Amino acid sequence: MSELELGIEEHEQEELERPFNYGYFRRMMSYARPYWRQVLLGGSMMAVVSAINLAEPLLIRYIIDLGILELNMTVVNQVALFLFGLRMLAWVAGHFQIRLMNWTGQKVLYDLRQQLFEHIQRLSFSFYDGRPVGKIVSRLTNDVNHIGELVNSGLVNVVNQTVSLVVIMVILLSMHARLALLAFCVVPTLFFAVARLRTRMETAWTNTRRAVSSMNSHLNESITGIQVIQAFSRQGRNSERFERINQRTMRSYLRGIKYEMILWPATEMVGALGTCLVIWYGVSEVVAGNLSVGFFLAFIAYLHRFWGPLSTFSRIYSQMLSAMASAERVFEMLDTQPEVEDHPQARHLQEIRGEIEFAGVHFAYREGEDVLHGINFRIEPGETLALVGPTGGGKSTIANLVARFYDPTQGAVHIDGHDLRDVTLASLRRQFGIVLQDTFVFSGTIADNIRYGKEDATSEEIEWAARA
Repeated sequence: MSELELGIEEHEQEELERPFNYGYFRRMMSYARPYWRQVLLGGSMMAVVSAINLAEPLLIRYIIDLGILELNMTVVNQVALFLFGLRMLAWVAGHFQIRLMNWTGQKVLYDLRQQLFEHIQRLSFSFYDGRPVGKIVSRLTNDVNHIGELVNSGLVNVVNQTVSLVVIMVILLSMHARLALLAFCVVPTLFFAVARLRTRMETAWTNTRRAVSSMNSHLNESITGIQVIQAFSRQGRNSERFERINQRTMRSYLRGIKYEMILWPATEMVGALGTCLVIWYGVSEVVAGNLSVGFFLAFIAYLHRFWGPLSTFSRIYSQMLSAMASAERVFEMLDTQPEVEDHPQARHLQEIRGEIEFAGVHFAYREGEDVLHGINFRIEPGETLALVGPTGGGKSTIANLVARFYDPTQGAVHIDGHDLRDVTLASLRRQFGIVLQDTFVFSGTIADNIRYGKEDATSEEIEWAARA
């Protein structure tokens, strides 16, 4: 990538803003659907923990009003023992909830990674021509992880915290409507802050995903091309380029964190303001004898639990925007269809004789930039043909068209009289042997690599192939 291209890319990242995509959100959540039983059970465990947390303020009120103020240790001991039992139950429920959610999250990650990997293996060569390997790897790893985190904990948390919030509001209103409304009056301020920051947060996290993808791409190119980098003493220049990409990644991430650090304290400040108003009015009611100390402390405890879900929502919302940025990149890849694939009427190609014909073939990797112009020739079975020409003249392109890695933009390629677009890819390529100019060697033994095209090859067949 040139300096100009790098600058354009950075500019585009800074300016990128998109509205919240509810279609992507629903699509992310659909990956949890096969595990709805585990999600439901995990949510039930979380509901048990929440119910116990909601019962604690009421028990503390009894300890204060009926135990401490009445000097009745029997009540104190009984309620304290009951409270200890509830805490043990909450610990057990929380333990199973964490295990279930982690299991579900990993299954969602597994399914999404598997689907994405299987999909990219089917994509045509044209997809890879314009995409660095590092960016593709980044979507398979980093972006999928961010989606999995949201599906794993975000969904259940949202449902559980919503139910808890509604229940707490009912409890507060039933306990003392005037105090409750005094606390609720500051909540619209929080919604205003979220509305103001939402687009900026989503943009920041989208830019962060793109910057990380660029960094992974540069890392991959640097490691793959280390021999060239060292041969031309480009280490310093390459490090400067990486530093620019690294700085852009850092700036994008810090910008996202900055907006989070505005939203989270805003939630805490709104909660503190509402609590102060309740304390100011509630203490006067206690002094006047209209409220008991235990009642007022229980109300404050419930009020703290009211602000808790709001704070959790702000964190989940930030997590959701981060996952949305990743979802856009992952689903864009999943929605990319192979340009070369079998059509519904494709036939199985029987054993070929080897007659190859190019009939008026035109081809362009980019629209308007033809590499081949009206190519016509025929190769008879058993005949050997050598293509000679300068680099970029179309020799490899012709070989790629014969193997149908690409389709002609005009004209047709025939084998034994069959248009390659009318036969299945599997039956065609199973009968091909291709020796590439730059041989790729997979990890493993030499025998494993020779056997790659025929997994059931015997040792004698491998030795014969090696000698050949």
